Amino acid sequence: MASAKPPTNGRLGCDPCHCQAAMLTPLGRGAIASIVIEGPAAVEVVAHFFRGQSELPLNQVPCNRILFGRWKTASTSEELVVCRSDNNRIEIHCHGGHAAPQSILCSLQSLGCRVVPWKQLLKTSDTIAAEAITALTQCETERTAAILLQQHNGVLVQELQHILQQLQSGEQTQGLARLNALLETWDFGQHLTEPWQIVVTGAPNVGKSSLVNAVVGFRRSIVTSQAGTTRDLVAADTAINGWPIRLVDTAGLRPTANRVEKQGISLARQQIRTADLVLEVRDLTVASNLQPPDLIGQPEIPVITVWNKLDLVDVKENAISGVLTSAQTGLGIQNLIDNISQALVVAPPSLAAPVLFTSRQYHLVQQVVTCLLAQQMPLAVHQLTSLCR
Repeated sequence: MASAKPPTNGRLGCDPCHCQAAMLTPLGRGAIASIVIEGPAAVEVVAHFFRGQSELPLNQVPCNRILFGRWKTASTSEELVVCRSDNNRIEIHCHGGHAAPQSILCSLQSLGCRVVPWKQLLKTSDTIAAEAITALTQCETERTAAILLQQHNGVLVQELQHILQQLQSGEQTQGLARLNALLETWDFGQHLTEPWQIVVTGAPNVGKSSLVNAVVGFRRSIVTSQAGTTRDLVAADTAINGWPIRLVDTAGLRPTANRVEKQGISLARQQIRTADLVLEVRDLTVASNLQPPDLIGQPEIPVITVWNKLDLVDVKENAISGVLTSAQTGLGIQNLIDNISQALVVAPPSLAAPVLFTSRQYHLVQQVVTCLLAQQMPLAVHQLTSLCR
């Protein structure tokens, strides 16, 4: 039996123009698509199309009860479920993909309901909770999502409020120390939504591309015995110990007159300058006196020296400085992965630790610290209060 019948005159009691709807799930192939409708006419708008198996009208069904039924228009009939969160908000969960959700959004729009982007519907703003919602949609691993979920649940706000109380009670030294500790979390926090950039570099034909393939577990880069095969940047995204990383395979560094290869080498050096970590790959089969000098020339960038082709030589593990690997056989790859994880995240924060995860938060905390050091306490308190939302 239908949960509600549309008005016989085709009009709704409330103005549907005050309602807005958005699809929360991304476009593309998927099992389920989720749509949310909000506004004073949300229940009435949904009831205009929804034919459920419950005998109760939709506005009398208890909140948070899931109802199965059909979305009926003049030309379509789609199986789905709806759930009324409150009097002004209803969730619709239908078949995924493009056709079904777009058909539902079009029918809502035909009644005057505004279809808006999901960020606008969720009223994402400059509050930390809203920023966390946006950041959660950009997470690439379960581990980073778990940390961001804690920030959404109030871990960061609680820390900022505690610091604010310290400043207001005259404990400026303690508050300043905690603010500086928060600033130190930014280098980690920015990577909760953006992968760490790891540039794989070295002379030609040392096995850089093979090493990238071995670390990510599938063939991403072209591998041949010809030096200079990789002339453009080849990126591969993966996760190491739950941390999102992007491995960038670059052109071999060497003097060359080839114009195309020169361009590839120039791109490689640009990537090295902005990398979070560099893997400098060297060939164990090349005699030590023939090894190239320092190819990176960026002492401020963390570097792991990787000695590849271990399967072709007999060398003791402690006889050489660096990580010994064989991209061909997989020998030493797990050790390399562990070294990468340790280099990127030396001391992983606990799940409940406060972390700055947007540039807005970082810059505001910086401003508060600057005000405190300049003895501008009222301004520091004002800025910190605005961040505690």
